[in-house]
Amino acid sequence: MSKSGRGGSFDDWVSVHSRWLMGLALLLTSCRADAEDLLQGTLERAFRKWVALPPDAAEGYVRRIMLNLASDAQRRSFRRPERLVAEPEAGSHDPFGAADDRQLLLDAVRQLPPRQRMIVVLRYWGDLSEAEIAAELSISPGTVKSQAHHAMTHLRAYAAERRSNEGRRW
Repeated sequence: MSKSGRGGSFDDWVSVHSRWLMGLALLLTSCRADAEDLLQGTLERAFRKWVALPPDAAEGYVRRIMLNLASDAQRRSFRRPERLVAEPEAGSHDPFGAADDRQLLLDAVRQLPPRQRMIVVLRYWGDLSEAEIAAELSISPGTVKSQAHHAMTHLRAYAAERRSNEGRRW
């Protein structure tokens, strides 16, 4: 599957971006299997158009495909319960409970409504500006700001509740 063009092969681009793509897929979905399916579907669609993409458009194009597929999947599986399992990377050592902290954060993000989740993921994982998120999701920058505010309020409340229940900071 080595489609060339745009100054590099599809395989090379995926190799460089695979960790970021899987992280994005995991944050947008509710479990590792769904994230893998989302990533596979995204890469299948991106591969079809790879040669026609301008060199600087690949990341945005692939991200947009993933967001659309995640949104479609969310609508299809609205009634299915969500469960997120964060698996540590192979060979990694996770001292002082950092894995627990990651799981708490992922659980909190998982509870956000789909649009708020997308905004938080694009802002803090994708490092996009409010204007870029607005363009990506076809919403106004004001909507991005208000939805991000509501999401962060929810995440802070969730963290405070967990801290009081568990007696620990994260």
